[in-house]
Amino acid sequence: MLKKLTNKEKSITLGIIIAMVSLTSYQLAFDKTFALKNNCEITEEKLNKLEDAPERIDAIQRDIQKIDRYLGNENQYKDAEKALLEQVGRMCKQNEVIFKEFPGHHLISNKNYTLITYKMVLQGKFVPLLKVLHDLEKKLRFGKVASVDFRIKKDPRSGNKQLNMIFFVQGIKLPEK
Repeated sequence: MLKKLTNKEKSITLGIIIAMVSLTSYQLAFDKTFALKNNCEITEEKLNKLEDAPERIDAIQRDIQKIDRYLGNENQYKDAEKALLEQVGRMCKQNEVIFKEFPGHHLISNKNYTLITYKMVLQGKFVPLLKVLHDLEKKLRFGKVASVDFRIKKDPRSGNKQLNMIFFVQGIKLPEK
């Protein structure tokens, strides 16, 4: 049968046979091998990502601590009110400002957080009041200055005008886990 075929026909037949053998061997052996190699590479990538997981967890925890400090969840003192009074008192003394009023704190609780608001009234000249406000905004560890209002009040006894700065400090406390 092969003797009756011309060289051209023999070449075409040989090409077809080689193509069929190649396709069959690819499907039987190589296809599975390439799939396993691909799965192996994906698994190795996942494993490499997991190798640096402790460092990433530490970095995320540091970021959470920074955010907690920024929001005021991490108090230097157990009693935030006492610490706030001490800090504001020191700043008032340094800048010759009178600490007029501290009516206490106001709590707003939710199941996800507790918002603590402190109201304070200081009295003095404008520039020293601004210095105290600036120091509070920069150095306050357990909350942020939420609102400031300047008011001039006339003293009924002496008739002198006095500048009062009324400000609110707010801190967020997340529930203990």
